[in-house]
Amino acid sequence: MIVEDEREAAARRLKRLVVWLIVALLLFVGAGLLAEYTKPLPSLSQVSDSIEAFLSGQVTRQTRHEPRHYDIPAVEASPPVPVNIDSNTIKARWDLGDTIDLADYMPDKAIDANAKGESTVACRWDAEGRVTGCTIISESPQGFGFGQATLRLMRDHGRVAARNPDETLTAGEGLKIRFRWVVD
Repeated sequence: MIVEDEREAAARRLKRLVVWLIVALLLFVGAGLLAEYTKPLPSLSQVSDSIEAFLSGQVTRQTRHEPRHYDIPAVEASPPVPVNIDSNTIKARWDLGDTIDLADYMPDKAIDANAKGESTVACRWDAEGRVTGCTIISESPQGFGFGQATLRLMRDHGRVAARNPDETLTAGEGLKIRFRWVVD
């Protein structure tokens, strides 16, 4: 009985790690694709620092005891985020940090159905880099909660930094991010 519980716990930890690695890889690839539209590219040292922090074990794990349920509106009560913004006007980049346990954000309905999906959100931020609101631009497939999961993730962990280290961050809007959610 105890051995089975330990195996189940180990399997859950492994699933969380796989989900985190997949999303981290997608963020890494997505950063390259996003950089294509928001020149200049981040320096290699910035990218390697993030990867180095992940590989050095600075990523923390949390245990999920009960499912979390949130009632978050798909579009928060605020001015709409323009979807078609000239990328040259956005002087910011995503800085999500290293302490995200993505398994805590995976929608329960998607876990139960072993469904994968993706969502894209566009967000606003303040001068300190805190995300102040996001709008779901797309979600596929519908009905599993991938858009809401991305909103929760951005609310809890979304941070924005100046695109170039020598620039000062100013409040803005329109920065997009796409997440692919996979249950393993």
